Amino acid sequence: MNVKYKEGDVFVIPVGKKFAICQIVFSPKGKFKKIIGFCILSVQDDKVFLNDGNLHPINFVDMGKESQVIFTGSQNIKNGSWEIIGYVELNEEKEKLKIFNFAGGLYNGEEEIRRIPVSDYSKYTSMEVFGFELVESTLAEI
Repeated sequence: MNVKYKEGDVFVIPVGKKFAICQIVFSPKGKFKKIIGFCILSVQDDKVFLNDGNLHPINFVDMGKESQVIFTGSQNIKNGSWEIIGYVELNEEKEKLKIFNFAGGLYNGEEEIRRIPVSDYSKYTSMEVFGFELVESTLAEI
C-alpha cells in the first residue's frame, strides 16, 4: 500500500496501550522527500481524534533540549502503519515548526534561508532524523 499524505494530515502512532495523535507539519517533495516532520497533539487511551480547535504541539525533551517537532522517515506513513485519521490546516504556530537547522543551513521548509554560525545552532531546532524505535520511546515518555 502506498498512502498519500500531506502537511496538515493527522495520524496515530500506537505506543504500548496508548495512542499518540500527531500532525504532519513538514512533508517535503525535494531534497528531504523521504522525511516527515510532525508534532504531537496528544497521547491518549484511544485513537479518536477530536478537533476542539485547541490543537497545540506538545513539548518533549530530546537530548536535554525541549522541542516540538520530530523528524523521521516517511515509510510508516506511506505503508499505512501510522494511520491517517484526519486533517487540520496548519496554523501560524505550526508553520514555524518548519524552521530548522540542517548541517549549518537555516531552512524554512525546503528553502535554505541562510547559513548560520555554529554559535547559533542551539537557537534552532535541528533536523535530527529519529529512527522508528526512538520515535516510539520518545512518545512513551510523554
